[in-house]
Amino acid sequence: YNYNKLISDVTQAVENNRPVSADVIVKEAKEILVDIQMNIVISSNTSISSETIKQNVLNKITSALTSSQLGTTIDASDLIIVAYSVTGVDRARIVYFNRYGESGQKLSLIANKNEYFSPNNVSVVIESR
Repeated sequence: YNYNKLISDVTQAVENNRPVSADVIVKEAKEILVDIQMNIVISSNTSISSETIKQNVLNKITSALTSSQLGTTIDASDLIIVAYSVTGVDRARIVYFNRYGESGQKLSLIANKNEYFSPNNVSVVIESR
């Protein structure tokens, strides 16, 4: 079992077809883990349980952080919009948003052309008005 078999397969395919004087290096993309804590307020006139709303927000945030493209940008405001798209959310605010292992709050995270985002520690907290 080879964990990065795709890298060796692509390298071999490139080597078989490259011009003699060309140097080609194949590398895997680097994963950027993202931590976020979001606090939400549940609408008072919703019939959906607060735990269901919380889980729906968590699922949508996790999905939004799972990028399938290299070199993308994630803005904190985009994640707030994602939370507002869940039925029953009256207010959403980000308490913490940054790369895993880094301190401080960021407004945007930018991946290089060889990087992609993945969720790490994602938490949603229900707060009262």
